[in-house]
Amino acid sequence: MAQKETVYIKAARLSGCGTGKIILKHILPNIFGPILVTAVLDIGTMMMELAGLSFLGLGAKPPIAEWGSMMSDTRNLLTTHPWVTLAPGFAIFVSVVIFNLLGDTVRDWLDPRNGR
Repeated sequence: MAQKETVYIKAARLSGCGTGKIILKHILPNIFGPILVTAVLDIGTMMMELAGLSFLGLGAKPPIAEWGSMMSDTRNLLTTHPWVTLAPGFAIFVSVVIFNLLGDTVRDWLDPRNGR
């Protein structure tokens, strides 16, 4: 909606461009980058939420392996074999960090102020 009120959209309307052409040539290329960056950054958040729900027993049921349910199932082994519980937690941490770094990289790559 913010893109709709910009000067170049008003100029395109004054030059006789139709709504479809304005959407395809002007609006979509300008909103594609922020949408892609938001989607990549939200993957890590969704992974954390899914693991939290699985840890509480609200995720997928036992035949499906999930990191949160793995951590929940091995809580009683934390005092004797902590690596069994910490391994899924470390996997969650690494995956979330990778997706956050990927999102930052995509944002930097698509940023028009970088001079590329």
